Amino acid sequence: MSSPFFTLRTLGALSLRRIDTGADELLNQRMRLALLAFVAAAPDGAVPRERVTSLFWPEADQLHARNSLNQLLYGIRRSLADDSVIDVSGALHVNSAVIVSDVQQFRAALAASDLAVAVGCYRGPFLDGVYLRDAPDFEQWSENTRRALSADYSSALERLITSALDRRDSIAAVQHARSLEAADRLGTRGAILMIRALASSGDVAGAIRHGHLYATLLRAELDVGLPREVDDELQTLRQQSSKPRPASPTHDVAERASAKPGDPIIETATPQLASSTTPPAFSRRTLSLQRLLLTIAGVAVPLLSLGTLIRRGQPRASQPAGRLIQLTIGRTAETDPVISPDGKWIAYAASRFGDARVGTNALRIFVRQVSGGRAVPITTDSTTDQRMPAWSPDGSRLAFRSPAGIFVVGALGGTPELLVAESGRRIQLGSWSHDGKRIAFADTLGVWIR
Repeated sequence: MSSPFFTLRTLGALSLRRIDTGADELLNQRMRLALLAFVAAAPDGAVPRERVTSLFWPEADQLHARNSLNQLLYGIRRSLADDSVIDVSGALHVNSAVIVSDVQQFRAALAASDLAVAVGCYRGPFLDGVYLRDAPDFEQWSENTRRALSADYSSALERLITSALDRRDSIAAVQHARSLEAADRLGTRGAILMIRALASSGDVAGAIRHGHLYATLLRAELDVGLPREVDDELQTLRQQSSKPRPASPTHDVAERASAKPGDPIIETATPQLASSTTPPAFSRRTLSLQRLLLTIAGVAVPLLSLGTLIRRGQPRASQPAGRLIQLTIGRTAETDPVISPDGKWIAYAASRFGDARVGTNALRIFVRQVSGGRAVPITTDSTTDQRMPAWSPDGSRLAFRSPAGIFVVGALGGTPELLVAESGRRIQLGSWSHDGKRIAFADTLGVWIR
C-alpha cells in the first residue's frame, strides 16, 4: 500500500496539507474541508450520501442537495486525486491511501491502547472555530463529536498520569496533568491529579499553591467554592509539610552530596548551638580558656573600633549584595530567565538535554520554583524555538515569542494562544501592562500594543 499524499487536520484546526511539500490545499474552500472532516470522523469510516445532504443542505430539496454534493465531490477530486473520496454502495469514504486524518489516527491509537500516541494526535478541540452558514445540524454534530473526542482525550491523559505516578515518573505525570488541565481548566479531576503530580515530584509547596490558584479560578469563573475532594488533598499535603524535620548535624552535607545535577544549590546558615547551662563534659581548663578568649575579645573590639574611626572617610570596596543561588548546572542551552511577580517561580528558555549552545535545537519555555523542584515545560510543542518569556502582572500567564509569533499560555501550562502572527516582521516581545490587559511588542514596522 502506497503512502498517503495528504494529511487532514481536524483536531485544533481544520486544514489539509501535502505531505511532501507541506503546502496547504483547499485553503479557502471551507465546504470542501468540512465535507472531508465529516466523512473522516465517521466512527465506521463511511457516511451515507443522504446523511451528508441533510447536514450540509437542510433547506434544499433532494435533487438540488444531491447536485450540490456532486459538485463538491468533483471539486475535491479535481484538486486532490480522483480517488481521494470514494463511493461504495452509496456511502462516502475518505481514501486512507490518499488522505490520512488525525482523528482516525487518534481513534486507532486509543483502540490499540497506545495512549502516548493518542494524546500526541490530539492538538486541540475537534473543528475548533469551524462553522457553516445555514447548517445548524452540522453545528450540532460538530459539538457532539467535539465533546466525545475531548472526553476520550481526557480519559487517556488520566490513565497516563495514573501510570506515571505508579512508576514514580513525576516529570511525565506533571506534563500530562498540565495537558489535562489545559483541556478542562475547571475540571476537578484534573486539579487533583495536578496536585498529586506536583507533590510526587517533591514540590509540595507548588502543589498547595496550585490548589489555591484553582480555588481562585473557580470563584472567578463559577462563583463556587473549592470541591471537598480537592480540599482534602490540600489538607493532607499541609499536614505532611507541617511535620517538623528531624535535626541532624550532617543534614546539610548529606543533602549536598545527594543533590542531582540541575537541582538548586541553596546556601543555608549553619545552626548555632546555645545552652543556658554548661555541659558536664566541659572541664575547668575549658572554662578558663573561654574566659581568656572573652578577655582578648574585650580588648580587640575597641581596637577594631579605633581602626574604623581612622579609616572613616576613605572609600570602601564595593561588596556584593545578598548571596548567589545557582538554580541549574547549565547542562543545556539556557537563556531568557525571568522571575514571577511573587518571586517564587522562574521561567526560562532551554534546549533539550545535552545541547549547550543556543540555536542547536529548538528551545522550550520551562518553569520551576525558585525554592527547588524540577523544571517543567509549559507547552508540549518542541518543534520551534520559544524565547523571551514574560509573566503577566498576576503571575497567572506567560507570554513568549516563537517564529510563528507571540503566544500566551497559562503559567501552569496548556495550549498556547496566538496573539500576534509573525508574517516575516521580526517581532520582539516587550512587556505586559500593569492591568494585564495589553502586551507591547516591536517589529520592523514600529512599536505596537495588543
